[in-house]
Amino acid sequence: MENSNSTVKVAGALVIGAAIGGILGVLFAPAKGSDTRKKICKKGQDCSDSMRDKVNDFLESVTDKFDKVKEEVCDFAEESKAKSFKKGEDIADILKEKLNEFLDSVSEKLEKIKAEEAARNMKSENV
Repeated sequence: MENSNSTVKVAGALVIGAAIGGILGVLFAPAKGSDTRKKICKKGQDCSDSMRDKVNDFLESVTDKFDKVKEEVCDFAEESKAKSFKKGEDIADILKEKLNEFLDSVSEKLEKIKAEEAARNMKSENV
């Protein structure tokens, strides 16, 4: 951005210098007053057109850079979102695994309790 600003400043200075030089040249050249006024008016219009072109080029450059930065920010946001989603999936997988281990442990304990209860019932029937 700094390089772009200095380029615009140099271009602006050149245009202004050329305009001033043209005006002074026309003023000091021998010509009729109406011709001189026409020349000054034409030089002023040329200078105005040139400055308008420079400003438009500068604005286009700034717009292009803004669009590029905007695109990079959007890409970064999408990548971050994808990484976060992947981490969320990893956490969900770990939680599922731990839940399954817990459920297996509970099932084993229930089977053990049922077996002990069945053994007690058999003892009490035999007595």
